[in-house]
Amino acid sequence: MKNGWTGGQYSLIRALLGIALIAHFPMQVQGVIGIVASIAFAIGFQSRIAALIACAALSYPLHFDPLQPMLLLYALVPSKPYGSVDARGRVDPRGGWAIAPWLYALAWIVAIGAWVAAVVLHAPISVAFVVANLILFNPFWVPAKRTGEAPVPPLDYVFYDGSCGLCHRATRFLISEDLPGTSFRYAPLGGDAFNEMIGVASGLPDSMVVRTPSGALLTKSAAALYVAKRLGGIWRLLGALGALVPRVMRDAIYDFIARIRYRLFARPKEACPMLPPDLRKRFSA
Repeated sequence: MKNGWTGGQYSLIRALLGIALIAHFPMQVQGVIGIVASIAFAIGFQSRIAALIACAALSYPLHFDPLQPMLLLYALVPSKPYGSVDARGRVDPRGGWAIAPWLYALAWIVAIGAWVAAVVLHAPISVAFVVANLILFNPFWVPAKRTGEAPVPPLDYVFYDGSCGLCHRATRFLISEDLPGTSFRYAPLGGDAFNEMIGVASGLPDSMVVRTPSGALLTKSAAALYVAKRLGGIWRLLGALGALVPRVMRDAIYDFIARIRYRLFARPKEACPMLPPDLRKRFSA
């Protein structure tokens, strides 16, 4: 069963599950162990081992919890997806991470079995168990917003501040989450590609600008929502929800983060993010 899971999308539901797990444990000895394991799982620190420890903590005293088989399933998911603590410092943001088709098919089998067992044994259904079932979602069900016809749709250009650590991280995020790798091309603000396509662009923010294939320039929250829709999957759903927020509020949040970004993230030494050679080909000067 082919699926569209990316490291960032999986890290999002893993974090939600870890947070939900924290409230699932009582403040007892085994509960504290479970809480520590849940925190480690949420941030992606040795997440496979953390899932096993959390599962063991749920098993004491001996009783059935539908979360147990789901946590065993999560312990099989490959480690170090984008967005996890264990993936920090990796040159390639993707790292070859993927949920194999057999594992996705197994997820459906395990989840159905857990639901049946919960009904038969009258086991309580917790919020954490419901969140754990999010792994059944297939990001391919929500395709990316199209910008042209196949087989080679035109690319969006993402112009970023080459001296901004947050912008570098945003660019690495897009590279990781653009599963086919055919949606975006990247270039620094004020570079040759920027000057050729846009020229002197007074009034544009110095953080990130998106130029669509039609030539439209998107900035601030409009640019963020647009790239989310272009990624598809969970990101497109979040982009649709974000669009419900009035733009003045969205832009105010964007501007606040932009003002403090240099204090939050160190300035990079180079204009292009640190990437392997095959990914650097997606950048223009």
